[in-house]
Amino acid sequence: MLYQENHKKIQELSTTKTLPSRDFLHVKARGFFDTKHTILLDNQIYQHRIGYYVFTPFIPENGPSILVNRGFLATDSKTRRHLPDIPAPPEEVQILTGTLITPHKPFLLKDIPLTESSPILIQGVELQKLEKRLGYPLDSTVLWLDHSSRPYQDDLIRDWHFKMNQNEHRHKAYALQWFLLAAVLSLLALKVVIQNR
Repeated sequence: MLYQENHKKIQELSTTKTLPSRDFLHVKARGFFDTKHTILLDNQIYQHRIGYYVFTPFIPENGPSILVNRGFLATDSKTRRHLPDIPAPPEEVQILTGTLITPHKPFLLKDIPLTESSPILIQGVELQKLEKRLGYPLDSTVLWLDHSSRPYQDDLIRDWHFKMNQNEHRHKAYALQWFLLAAVLSLLALKVVIQNR
């Protein structure tokens, strides 16, 4: 519902800062990529292939820098020691269109320090850690580049529509599944206790 309401028209990124909800806003921004920094979000899967989401900071003409999810990059490396070749974004001014998403705090078992060199390998999108590493502030949302927005050829896969529409439902389905499993196990345990009396 929120996706459909906020995705109706394209708005200028710089005009959205005061809106109460920016999730799923369809925006455009003019600026340039920070080509010195590439960020890879590890452990991603697209159509049964493992790989990374490729993020690059984007510096708009108006407003703070924003992290842009440029797309999915598959890897054939089984050891994960060798990173795939990452297409570089253009250095000239670009006009991007995409959808704003607020990143959720990732569940990580331990704090993993960010690498000093580029690409920066991450396990979850933690904007405050990235701000410290990059040395400048970032917008509180991430711009997921439109799959139809190809200001340059990079062969990254941008197939977000399913992810944005179904993510919330998938999490609710998982929660329901675990709740039902817990209920069944509780009933079985209760039955065993009653039979042993």
